Amino acid sequence: MNRDEVIQNIKNNHNARHLVFEINSEGPSLHALGITDTIGYNISQIGIAPDRVWIDRWHNTVEQIPFRRAYKPRLSHFFWMSDHYRHTPRTPVTHVYPLAFFVGRLTFERAAMLWHVVHRWPTQCLLSLMQQSSPLNFSPSDVAEPWIDCNQKQEFMNWIMSPPIESITGHSVKDQYLPGNNTNRDLVAHYDGFCLELVAETYCLGDAFFPTEKTVRPISQGKPLLVYGPRHFLARLRGLGFRTWGDVWDESYDDLAEHERWQAIKVVIDNVIAIKAYQDPRIQAISQHNISVLNHIIKTYAPQ
Repeated sequence: MNRDEVIQNIKNNHNARHLVFEINSEGPSLHALGITDTIGYNISQIGIAPDRVWIDRWHNTVEQIPFRRAYKPRLSHFFWMSDHYRHTPRTPVTHVYPLAFFVGRLTFERAAMLWHVVHRWPTQCLLSLMQQSSPLNFSPSDVAEPWIDCNQKQEFMNWIMSPPIESITGHSVKDQYLPGNNTNRDLVAHYDGFCLELVAETYCLGDAFFPTEKTVRPISQGKPLLVYGPRHFLARLRGLGFRTWGDVWDESYDDLAEHERWQAIKVVIDNVIAIKAYQDPRIQAISQHNISVLNHIIKTYAPQ
């Protein structure tokens, strides 16, 4: 967002012993965002060696970069934040949906996923969409195949400007950032209303792994999930000790990224709904195991 300023600061500080870049974000891929290329090219132009560059306030624990880290990477803080809503009372329900999809801030990918969910499984999914507090950050020029068929582009844009979906908690996107609001706790109150959650993670491009509340919330509530995220997201969850659901449905989509991953997830959802795989008795054992792992992470790593 401030690329020109960063480049100018590199040039102005070429005699500094070290250059420290504060990423001020949680866990994106610096390669996918072009940040490593931008820094690398500009320091090479003025003779600064990569080992004089430090990266700070960046919590992607898996991506390899040519610069130094200014701190030891840590686990996502969303793991221990889940302790605040693990015991939220549930709202009584009269109908249980096979699938749930809860959307906060709308990116193009989430908007396209929401469009497909509404049109493909209109009666099978519990939906929630927070009121958007700012204009959409994508335009018709961003709407391209294969996410949206070219013949449906205008229909999609008309729909997404005023989607017929409300927030089941009454929250807007800005509520996530205001003190006194607990948007996750309020969503948890509705967790008796579905069996399987579709998750659209925050950091999905490149080599990234930073589970947010979108992943940790259903784990804390014993819900199985399908994750639209970066490649190998599920494998890295397993690396932390969690179990995923590859024995119940096909998780080969975890080898894919971006639109290919979503296409594979849609096939899984079709199959899961068709055979009611979300009722498989093995899910309960997986859920109990994952809650135990989460409790261990909270106890071991949460700040005192």
